[in-house]
Amino acid sequence: GDGKTARAITKAHPHVKCTVLDLPKVIQKTSSDCVVNYVAGDLFHTVPKAQAVMLKLVLHHWSDDDCVKILTQCKNAIPSREEGGKVIVIDIVVEPSLGPVMFEAQTLMDLLMLVFTRGRQRSENDWRELFMKAGFTDYKIIKKLGARGVIEVYK
Repeated sequence: GDGKTARAITKAHPHVKCTVLDLPKVIQKTSSDCVVNYVAGDLFHTVPKAQAVMLKLVLHHWSDDDCVKILTQCKNAIPSREEGGKVIVIDIVVEPSLGPVMFEAQTLMDLLMLVFTRGRQRSENDWRELFMKAGFTDYKIIKKLGARGVIEVYK
């Protein structure tokens, strides 16, 4: 993407160095700001080595098989949990307990994802299954922001 989230992170935490990975055609349109490093690439083939990898509203666009491929590349890019490595997933976590209106909105969004992408909205159990298939050993949902969850995933 354009790096807004990465710039916000570096503004709040100047010691953190952020890299944005996106397709070459997207990176070509992005102007360098010397705050964030932009790398042209493809999540399916390689993810640059990092202490942490963040996927913000990425995985719901992809099928389960594609998510496992992406998550496997992310797992290969980070150190172990003991060394502080993690993948941070910010995405929709479908949960009926949020109430009928929110659950209906999540279900309708799920239909939209199925029609326009290969992806879908996922419950916590769905996320757990993807993480384990990609070879991770543990995860925790550290925050819920309405329908969105912030999930830390560890190898």
